[in-house]
Amino acid sequence: MKAGAIPPEELVQPFPSIDLPIQPPYPPAEAKSVNEIPRGPGWLYEPKWDGFRCLAFRNRKEVLLQSKAGQPLGRYFPELVAALADLPERRFVLDGEIVIFSGGHLSFDDLLLRIHPAQSRIRKLSAESPATFMCFDLLVDSKGEVHTHLPLKQRRERLTQLFRHFRSKGTVRLSPASTDRKQAEQWMRELGTLGLDGIVAKRLDEAIGLESAPPWSRSSAFAARIAWSEVFATQKKAAVLARFSWVFTTIKGYWIMWDSRPASPENSAPS
Repeated sequence: MKAGAIPPEELVQPFPSIDLPIQPPYPPAEAKSVNEIPRGPGWLYEPKWDGFRCLAFRNRKEVLLQSKAGQPLGRYFPELVAALADLPERRFVLDGEIVIFSGGHLSFDDLLLRIHPAQSRIRKLSAESPATFMCFDLLVDSKGEVHTHLPLKQRRERLTQLFRHFRSKGTVRLSPASTDRKQAEQWMRELGTLGLDGIVAKRLDEAIGLESAPPWSRSSAFAARIAWSEVFATQKKAAVLARFSWVFTTIKGYWIMWDSRPASPENSAPS
């Protein structure tokens, strides 16, 4: 039995089976907060996108999206499911972040609106404010080979090669990364302008190493995230909550909202 992010019986909605060596729910590597950007050789720096963490599974035309907490996300982002299904490579598992760009910067407000019980509302929002998948890791390649045991340097190289077959400004994009700490500092200075959530630093010589660790204790031991960005994100989400007449809760770390009105065919609790 393959390890999963959460026990299958606790899923709000179960995932259908997909013919891949990694099956959802699968636990993504997580970052540890630190007070400053790590220094020294051997680090890869990436912007921390202000969005929803997502694992994307594809086998032929079948696409599944999984949240950080191991919940299905596909129904909330139909445009991403379609875009991933249309990519020239027919098999992969990608790790990334779902974001929405609005007026040149990221909009977490628009992301929250997507977690809606009415499918008609989701379709309308997907056309008006389409989401983008920013990809930063390759877990399974187009040949069906698992890469979680490989060091990040090799995974990044193969991810870059994979994206050479994709449109550079499409719905599915390669997240930028750099070994230059000055670039990371520049991203930090642009946090407010772009709406970024911080910086993530990862060791180039480290594998994900999920296979030998028990569920719920799996994290990227050398990944780091700027601590104050956690406070920034929390304050922003709290401000968003005050603007809506919806009921919000967190299910295993994932923000969920549903309409407090009585249920109807177009108004039922989301998964």
